[in-house]
Amino acid sequence: MHALPTELSKDIIDGLVERHFAVVVDALPDVLIEGLRACAQERVFRAAKVGRNGVSLPTTRNDEIAWLEFEDPRERALFDVFEKLRLDLNRALFLGLVDFEAHFARYEAGHFYQRHLDRFNDESARTISVVLYLNDDWTTADGGCLRLYTEPPREITPEAGTLVCFTSDDIEHEVLPARRSRLSIAAWFRRARK
Repeated sequence: MHALPTELSKDIIDGLVERHFAVVVDALPDVLIEGLRACAQERVFRAAKVGRNGVSLPTTRNDEIAWLEFEDPRERALFDVFEKLRLDLNRALFLGLVDFEAHFARYEAGHFYQRHLDRFNDESARTISVVLYLNDDWTTADGGCLRLYTEPPREITPEAGTLVCFTSDDIEHEVLPARRSRLSIAAWFRRARK
């Protein structure tokens, strides 16, 4: 089991309180990142869709996804980390988070996801968005940055081990076109559906 360092939870909580987002480089052990990368390579990906009804909109997003089921031991190790973070967020911020969902996201060269919020129009369950990057030897020349529309906008290079958390209802963001295959895990901490 991989434990979430206490200071990591504190950094994330402080960032969410101060800016509505947090970026932590080298957030998780390399062995966990490598295991998740290997797990993703064994998965079958499908074209990502938009909205609750799963509409295919390749002009909006053209990545591929594979949902994590947390049955594989490598995915289960990430589950343990995210569960600890969920509990820490609830203790510190009283968010009422009850669970989370996550998928691998793969962007081939030229793929992107246009500016959006991580909320369905008719539901506010998704509360905190999380992105964990799994890419080795990534540079800014490889593109594929996550752009957060904060003031001023912030671009995050998708380097292995970088963890990004932000509020789902007010931080618009996009994935800029990648110049090579880009792999991440996208997750959402959720409140109970109303």
